[in-house]
Amino acid sequence: MMDSKAPMPWIGLYAAVASLIWTLSLVIDLVTSVRHRKLWFPCRYSALNAASLTVLAIAVKLSMDLTTPMEGSYDQDAKSTSTTFLCVSTTHFMPSLGSMSEGDIVVNLTALGILIVTLTVNVTIQVFTGVIEDHFQVVIVFMNVYAFIVLSSSALTVFTSKRYLERKYND
Repeated sequence: MMDSKAPMPWIGLYAAVASLIWTLSLVIDLVTSVRHRKLWFPCRYSALNAASLTVLAIAVKLSMDLTTPMEGSYDQDAKSTSTTFLCVSTTHFMPSLGSMSEGDIVVNLTALGILIVTLTVNVTIQVFTGVIEDHFQVVIVFMNVYAFIVLSSSALTVFTSKRYLERKYND
């Protein structure tokens, strides 16, 4: 009979590798923008798409896990860090909206919204049941929800601005 805690190190390693991959893509975009003297971060390697959302979902797995208590301070910090990681990534997706079609924006924002709602509900459950002892997590979650609202509002502006600019260009 296998111990139920045996796969935990592998799951942690899986989440750590996904976090490393996502961090490297963010750093590559940062270095590219600095090297080309751009004031905004181009989202070439970390754009809002299905692949990046999948890697991000794996990276924030620790804060989504409701089955493992994770009582140590390192475990609590890992949950807090992965929640913050999603918040930072949500704000980083802003420049990638300009290069997407309307359908892509809707699909990708829906997928990101599902991820954020799931994370919000899971962290709230964990805070109220005492699994997460740091109540600052709730602040991070609300900042993440706010960042998603701003991202969604900006997406609506992108729709209108693109149509207006294309119409002006064609006239």
